[in-house]
Amino acid sequence: MQFRLLGNLEIESGDGRIVPLAPKLRTILSLLLTLNNQTVPVSRLIDELWPDEPPTTVVATIQTYVYQLRKILESRKFAKEKVPSLVTETSGYRLNVLPESIDSHVFERCFREGRLAFEAGDFERSARALHAGLSLWRSSAFADVTMGPRLEAYATQLEEARLQAIELRVDAKTELGQHQEVVRELKALTIAHPLHEGFQAKLMLALYRLGRRHESLDTYARLRTNLVEALGVEPTAATQRLHRALLAADDSVDEFLGAPRASSAAVHVHPAQLPADIPDFTGRTALLARTERLVLDCVDDTATNITVLTGRTGVGKTAFAVRLAHRLKRRFPDGQFYASLTDDNGEPADPRRLLGDFLRSLGFTPEQIPDTLEARSQLFRSWSADRGVLMVLDDALSEREARPLVPGGAHCAVLVSSCQSLPGLSGARVVEVDPLAPNEAVELLGRIVGRRWNDGDLPTLRTIVDKCECLPLALRAIGSRLCAPTHVSLEACAARLVDRHRRLSELRSGDLDLRARLARGRRQLTPATRGCLAPLSRETSTTFTSREAADILRCSTVQAEVALLEASQIRLVLPVGENGDGDMLFRIPDVVRIYFMEESGRGPLPERGGHRGMHVTEGSRSATTSAYWPTRTVGAAT
Repeated sequence: MQFRLLGNLEIESGDGRIVPLAPKLRTILSLLLTLNNQTVPVSRLIDELWPDEPPTTVVATIQTYVYQLRKILESRKFAKEKVPSLVTETSGYRLNVLPESIDSHVFERCFREGRLAFEAGDFERSARALHAGLSLWRSSAFADVTMGPRLEAYATQLEEARLQAIELRVDAKTELGQHQEVVRELKALTIAHPLHEGFQAKLMLALYRLGRRHESLDTYARLRTNLVEALGVEPTAATQRLHRALLAADDSVDEFLGAPRASSAAVHVHPAQLPADIPDFTGRTALLARTERLVLDCVDDTATNITVLTGRTGVGKTAFAVRLAHRLKRRFPDGQFYASLTDDNGEPADPRRLLGDFLRSLGFTPEQIPDTLEARSQLFRSWSADRGVLMVLDDALSEREARPLVPGGAHCAVLVSSCQSLPGLSGARVVEVDPLAPNEAVELLGRIVGRRWNDGDLPTLRTIVDKCECLPLALRAIGSRLCAPTHVSLEACAARLVDRHRRLSELRSGDLDLRARLARGRRQLTPATRGCLAPLSRETSTTFTSREAADILRCSTVQAEVALLEASQIRLVLPVGENGDGDMLFRIPDVVRIYFMEESGRGPLPERGGHRGMHVTEGSRSATTSAYWPTRTVGAAT
């Protein structure tokens, strides 16, 4: 069974019969094929069928249409064929169909093969692949389908790819010396697209190669007239330079004769920069599915979709972002970009340099890449305006580094991982990535070590994951120690982690170093807040209020709240609700307490229970705090 989208929608059975469909069924089938093998939410079907106002019985109507479509696909006409399955799921419907049975997919594959062959210098193979893909087009995409926003966007994307494929095939034939054939094709294209300067310039060069300079100059004159009359603009500077070179008929034409190959590479590159997914990724199934729906449901709005993945240091935000990006990447065919927004020293990366890397990966030459950050950002936004691009920006310290890198298209999506929620990224949706559940942490440790735990191991394992606070970074560090040739036992590992003086040293293996990551977070704090965390780590109970913190710091409640809220922005302090008096409660994670007590030069105290009530003497207060907060009487009004 074959599905044709590049023209009127058609289902062709094995014996060549075309199956007719009603208008609404054509729209539903088109959307299911566009998202083949993916779940299409009912809400998206509703938006596609009734963009303005759906009927009151919309859900029942959708169910009826899907039932009718399923009956057609499972009818006797296809009794001898392998029929694609139309599956009902909790949130929508999924059509399982081989991609090679959809002509738009075959076209995109041929286009990709043709581009890669062109870049490799195999122009004959490139022209052959591009011709095979372009021959699938019978008319405009979805010609007889009533399209909603999603199908219109995909149809536009296909039409743009079609033009790019035609242009690249012309370049391939030019490289093969098929100038006569190129002229015939370009003359038809320039009539169909009178304002397309790329086609016009290629025709000018092709005619010049055949010694028909007068026709080449006439082509420029027609182009200029059309542009002035239709848009009130002159041809671009590059086309004007070509015109002057043709008038002079001297060696200056040579730079244009070699131009097609360089320019085509810049247009047709599709970066695939995502890091490899990790095979032992564990848990977070529901969060992944929920975040994937959040991203996909918001793509094709008028603005670029930005999702901030935030959470504690070591919670696995990067691994989560990469796993999510690999699940999403098929939906963004024009490229996937990746950049770390923090350098090896924990300092912010230069967005100007990163944009230069992005533009070079797209094939832009050094001469085409501007010098300033603003100009590079504008060029990247222009390139991505009509494309479907997925971007992963990892480990952002602030909005300042991420904002210039955001692409400009409504069909683009950006995943930003950060310890902060980055409220300065307008319109961003925030997803909190929490530590693993204890059973997931035990499972991850088993995958890292390559062992299946028995029931007798579980008490010790629970101690280990508890002292690691179920943080994947800490668990990986411990896992690498358990795998070491020295063969540390589970019991010895647990005993070392229970010892607070040794814990952070144990949670380090190679570049897996929780202490170093916490140090990066500490550097983001103001000196005043930095100085507060050591005494708070030593002298507060499991949870505490800002008023209790103010008593310890000998400052006003407002000053204590400012420090606590600043530290909570990068998850070194965690808000945990309110007490019975309506005061906000805070918690400092144990590994953070240990780190700040070590940094103060006074090692960590033994662990204690969750109640407060210890007597804090004058001498027990850190001298650090007095450098930042004025002295006040404990218990005074604030």
